[in-house]
Amino acid sequence: MITTRQLSAMLLALAVACGGSPPPYQERTLPSGRTVKVLGVGKMFFTKGDAALMLKYQTDLNLDDQAALHREVLAIWDVFRQDVEQAGLKGAIVSANERPVSHLFWSSNRSFNFVFNRVEDGTWREAERKAASSPSTGASK
Repeated sequence: MITTRQLSAMLLALAVACGGSPPPYQERTLPSGRTVKVLGVGKMFFTKGDAALMLKYQTDLNLDDQAALHREVLAIWDVFRQDVEQAGLKGAIVSANERPVSHLFWSSNRSFNFVFNRVEDGTWREAERKAASSPSTGASK
């Protein structure tokens, strides 16, 4: 039989295990005042072509609303472009990710990548848009 003391200890352990963990993103504020949930930034290397800097963020938009998603990405790109230029790179990827859906042993989400390339005259051009693997799966934490 479980005593009151044992039950209290188990509830306390459960509360500690379930709460207090930080979100899997860092919030950044754009000049417009809008906040972006940045999941990560990293340098990507390819077998062909130059390296690129990739920013992954979590969007609250539906990925099927391409017009709204594109507006959101362009607002992020206005700020992220400075980081890419400071890194001396000619390529960038802004990856919009839907909130993951957790299942028992795995999670899934959709993402959409926007690619930007610096051309000879120093200006940036957006490449043709392509969807990332959908859905992507990974072990949940």
